[in-house]
Amino acid sequence: MEDTINKTEYLAQLDVSLELNYRLNFDGERSCGFCRIYKGDLDKLNLGEGEEAYEIYMELYDCGLPKEEVYKNYNRLVEEIKAGEIDIDL
Repeated sequence: MEDTINKTEYLAQLDVSLELNYRLNFDGERSCGFCRIYKGDLDKLNLGEGEEAYEIYMELYDCGLPKEEVYKNYNRLVEEIKAGEIDIDL
């Protein structure tokens, strides 16, 4: 049984990367995961030691979500980006 969901996806047509991280079967006082959006391809960014990619949007996810709901939230976010509902221009 998996305990975490980790996914990174690059949407080339929009030049953004999405990073999904969620802890399944965990009951914390705050959130148990997030989805972050970055400008560019995370795999191709040349970041120096201690540097982080520029995050343009982040969504937090509550604890206790089933795996299907986490992916549903992630897919909704992808669709909102493609529809222009989330501003990804810098």
